[in-house]
Amino acid sequence: MEPLPAPDSDEELTAYLDGELGSNARDALDRRLASEPALRARLAALETGRPPSEPFDILLDAAPVERLEAMLAATTTPTPSRPARSPRGVFLQAIAAAIALVVLGGAIGFLLARSVTPVNVAEVPNWRAVVADYVALYTPDTFALAPSDPEAYAARLKALGDGLGLALAPDTVALPGLDLRGALLLKYDGKPLGQVAYLSSEYGPVAFCIIRNGRDDAPPAFEERQGKNVVFWNRDGRGYLVIGAVPRESLETFAETLASRVS
Repeated sequence: MEPLPAPDSDEELTAYLDGELGSNARDALDRRLASEPALRARLAALETGRPPSEPFDILLDAAPVERLEAMLAATTTPTPSRPARSPRGVFLQAIAAAIALVVLGGAIGFLLARSVTPVNVAEVPNWRAVVADYVALYTPDTFALAPSDPEAYAARLKALGDGLGLALAPDTVALPGLDLRGALLLKYDGKPLGQVAYLSSEYGPVAFCIIRNGRDDAPPAFEERQGKNVVFWNRDGRGYLVIGAVPRESLETFAETLASRVS
């Protein structure tokens, strides 16, 4: 098979980073990035100049980076060293910080509730892909130390809502059969990205995510990512998604419930 042609311009790579490429073009570029260090370096160069926030650095110190690196090494082939760190490497550290937010729940959540400072998730294309990548790492044990009382998340939900321009509270995000287990504010490509985490006794972790992306309204749609079901939609300049291993019909019901309450 002949190799795919190189992207025509940095504009195309920028569109990739912003999640604006079509699925076929994105998948083709993903394959090339997995095997071409030079292209990864070029992509990473476009993403320089975005220093992480202080909360991100603090969380990274407490995050399970070594474990995540081992997981990544088990599924990828090592590539030659290069001066520019690949977007996937940056994202690996960001995943670790996001998981630390959930695992360390109480104290960090309190700080977030007071500061509402977004933690920089990563320089990686397509926010739904970003969410699916780190949600795929969640297990029920991830939330073992998280409070089980929904009211414990009231302050964090309010802070998250303030960052997204929404009114969020335990009752507005409650879903039948799911236990509320976390609320945190991240940042993707300079845009606030909120996550509400749940735990299902039958299907494991579920996440409801919101990003202020300025996109036009779009009706709910379904897709699969990282072995998880995803329902996503856009409204009033915000993107929404619900993701988990729950059946599609149940996930669509969750999405309908949340869409009717959160606006």
